[in-house]
Amino acid sequence: MMAATAWLPAVKPLDITEPEGKNYTITGDTIHWQNWDFHLRLNSPRRADSLHRDLQRQRAETSGDV
Repeated sequence: MMAATAWLPAVKPLDITEPEGKNYTITGDTIHWQNWDFHLRLNSPRRADSLHRDLQRQRAETSGDV
């Protein structure tokens, strides 16, 4: 557990499990999950890390599964 500070309270632990394995892939800055593609990029330092959600259904559209 992280210790509390004057400006941030203590955080409870987070446990994420995937007993059957992950159901996504990461290629460069793109996360592929089901029929979606998420582009992860670091913007300016003022914004910190941000998830730029360029959600595309391109694989479903090109395969005709829409």
